[in-house]
Amino acid sequence: MKAIVKFIRCYYYNMSRNELMLRAAALAYYAIFSLFPLLMLITSILGFFLRDPAKQQAMLEALIGMIPEGAGIIADLLQTVSIGHTLPGIIALLTLFWAGTGFLRGLLSAIDLIHSRAYSYNSLVMRGIGVILILLTIPALFLLLFLASITSLIMQHVSVPGPVGTLLNIMASNFALFTIAALAFYLLMRYIPKRQPRRRIALSSSLVTAGAWVGLDYWFSSYLSSGPAKFNIVYGSIGAVMALIFYLYVTNVIILLGAQLNASLANFRGCRTPRIPGLDDVLKLLHLPLPQVDDTELPPNKPTQTP
Repeated sequence: MKAIVKFIRCYYYNMSRNELMLRAAALAYYAIFSLFPLLMLITSILGFFLRDPAKQQAMLEALIGMIPEGAGIIADLLQTVSIGHTLPGIIALLTLFWAGTGFLRGLLSAIDLIHSRAYSYNSLVMRGIGVILILLTIPALFLLLFLASITSLIMQHVSVPGPVGTLLNIMASNFALFTIAALAFYLLMRYIPKRQPRRRIALSSSLVTAGAWVGLDYWFSSYLSSGPAKFNIVYGSIGAVMALIFYLYVTNVIILLGAQLNASLANFRGCRTPRIPGLDDVLKLLHLPLPQVDDTELPPNKPTQTP
């Protein structure tokens, strides 16, 4: 029990010190300007490698399948943007890469900062890693389609009635997306921090983060259909854009909380925290044992902006 209480205090303290919610809001701002160039870049690369229109449509459907029902503005964009057979000109290509990697640079820098006290890489290195991630999107989509087809074939021969069958169908329909997301988060949490955590820690954190990200699909769709989330009524014609910004914000919160989980697990033994008002009072009310506190409070990490 003492170890659990210590972990909760360390996680909460570092989450507050790293200003994760503020960083998630800043990343949502970056994502709005990077999302559409990024989608255009991915579709252009797909069109260059895939000459068959049927395969191009399958890839588009795979991309749309990764988007929750409430964020239909992205799906509409993907349906509107036609996949070309050639890459854009060199100037347009560089512009798309520069704009598309803006969000990835911010995300990678935030993950790096969560695991350390200062930035370990400069801006150009982060953008270079972002370019690699964009190029890895293509084989990831192929793997997504392959896993989805295999899962579909298996479920055609498996019939389980009742709630168990419904649960199996839900798990099977999201298995491919969960696998790709877990692999992507594992690579980020294992290799982006300068002090790499152990494999099992990175794997555990990536599985939890991927599960939360896949679960966001169902939550976001139901949230948008609820009364308080009628964005079109509140914001009018820009309601779809506001829903997209909110979805990007929640997505960034999930990723950063997963990165903080990874960092907290990796640095658990050496974690020292001061008294935490509010949280410690709740723990005392629950009669839970409090560990010895360190009166030296650490200052916040560097500001939200990336290097």
